[in-house]
Amino acid sequence: MTYHLTRVQFWIQNKNVKFYQTQFQFQLFYNVLSEYWLLTTILLSDSDLFVNVIQYFSMLGSALTVVLITGIFGVDLRSKVFVFIFCITLPIGILESTTTQNDYLSAYFFLNFLYFCLLLIQHKKLEWSLIFWCVTSIILGGFTKYTAFLFAVPFCVWLTISIIKNAGLFSAIKVGLFAIFLFCLVFFPFFYRNYQTFGSILSPLPTSTFYAGNAYTVEHISIEATLSTMIKNAGIHLGLPITSYNQQIKNIVEKAHELLHYSSGDLNSSLGEYQAVFTLTEDRSGNFFHFWIITFGFVLLGLSFFRKSFQKSQKYYGVMVSYAILLFVGLLIYSAIFKWQWFHSRTQISFFLASAPFLVLLFRNFLKSTVLYLSSVFLLVLLALPYVYVNPKKTILPVRYLVKKTLGYVPIELDNHIPAILKNPVILKFYHTKDNKVWTLDGGQSYSTKITINQILADAGFYNEDMLTVFTGTRFDKYFFGNVSQNNDLVKIAEILDKNGGDKTIGIVYKSHTMLVYPFWKLPQTNQGKNTFEYIYYSKEIKDVYNQNKPYSYIISTVSPKKLAISDNDIKKIYRLQDYFLIELSRPSTKTYYWEEYKFK
Repeated sequence: MTYHLTRVQFWIQNKNVKFYQTQFQFQLFYNVLSEYWLLTTILLSDSDLFVNVIQYFSMLGSALTVVLITGIFGVDLRSKVFVFIFCITLPIGILESTTTQNDYLSAYFFLNFLYFCLLLIQHKKLEWSLIFWCVTSIILGGFTKYTAFLFAVPFCVWLTISIIKNAGLFSAIKVGLFAIFLFCLVFFPFFYRNYQTFGSILSPLPTSTFYAGNAYTVEHISIEATLSTMIKNAGIHLGLPITSYNQQIKNIVEKAHELLHYSSGDLNSSLGEYQAVFTLTEDRSGNFFHFWIITFGFVLLGLSFFRKSFQKSQKYYGVMVSYAILLFVGLLIYSAIFKWQWFHSRTQISFFLASAPFLVLLFRNFLKSTVLYLSSVFLLVLLALPYVYVNPKKTILPVRYLVKKTLGYVPIELDNHIPAILKNPVILKFYHTKDNKVWTLDGGQSYSTKITINQILADAGFYNEDMLTVFTGTRFDKYFFGNVSQNNDLVKIAEILDKNGGDKTIGIVYKSHTMLVYPFWKLPQTNQGKNTFEYIYYSKEIKDVYNQNKPYSYIISTVSPKKLAISDNDIKKIYRLQDYFLIELSRPSTKTYYWEEYKFK
């Protein structure tokens, strides 16, 4: 909601997709195809109810495309079913398939590119219909997210060599010119707009106030940096819910870096310190079981070089080996160019899905055993269930609360943020305070007593956040899984704006760009989108973009009115909330808080 949906909502508000003034620069120059799909979905349905459908169908489409790729290698139906299940049970894929991220859409286009690429290589002749879909797929994949281009580079080389071999150099040149034409047709308006504003087609220059450093790409490509990123990218998938085990994994990663004589936290190739963690979040979840299956597959592939009998038994052995090697080379290119980051699990979705076809060829004999086949399928599905039902952002089963209730969990300390709890005589019997700020639980409580306390706390709303599922609470509550205080603040702000009546233009000043704007457009109290919201804290660099701000009569801010330097005469009323200020102005203002002049922290 900080980036994808907010970007789309500003386009809808402005009635165009041109640049607007914002303090979150990624809303401007990042790839746009996924957001165009979101925009179309919201406009056609007049709602954001279906925005997650794009990624969900991208998941299904990706899995089916991998099945088609597997079919090129001549496998049976049983193997195709296994491949499909392997794809749809990918943990990070499950979590991301119900978001507005863009990694699965990019993966879908990349996999389509692979399919048409392999068909062209298999047919050994130039078929322009396949060329069109092959080129279109990878360009749309890159227009969604640049990672698609990196994974595709080795396959483009393979396809070029195949075309030269089977149709001649002139045909390869024609295909190259067509690809360049189509690329320019899609990317030129996007690049031109970026260049006009930032002086660069990709992102702001180092001299720009919007420049965020080499936030995603390495500054100096080297073997050590690439191997470091590869090791940590593998480490993302190794976390388990066992603290001692995770510490051992971290130690192994550190030892590997010592052998490389390269720091695991080197800023040239890393954003953040590596930690082995287990999580169910939509950005950071690893693919533990799938990772080991793929690793085992590459080991078997290496061993197959020494088994002539296996090579002779595989009709497509040569193509399979080339495919697997090029896929690994794509991962190397990806690791060489992009810095390691904690959310790279989701940017590797393309690699994990594309690995399935060569894996099923290697495991074909293994899958012939019905017992082993059904056991593998059962294990894949079983391990996927927590990611389906216990996603913290879209919980189906409130496992956290159910576990706490079963174990008789009660907090050691309580504060006064829910006053009703501290008025209950049963609670006061077991909790005591010295300062009327924090109440501490007396020790030695029996299990039955803890169950009683747990139920009282639950009835008073203490566990509401743990109990929230996709079937409970309001639709607006579901925007804020894990952030109740922000939910409460935004609801109160919306109620005040609604009570004061009229259509308003509201200026936004946030210390951090991660604070949300998008929900204001979706609250029923804010006149169903009749109010206009605009950032008034941004860089001078974008003060002259196409969409200009209008005079505003309110300010929603995480910065105090004093720091905003608003005179008392210009303030009609200040509403103080937990994390926000809502400032009602006595008259409309056009004042802008430029980054170059104001440093709010």
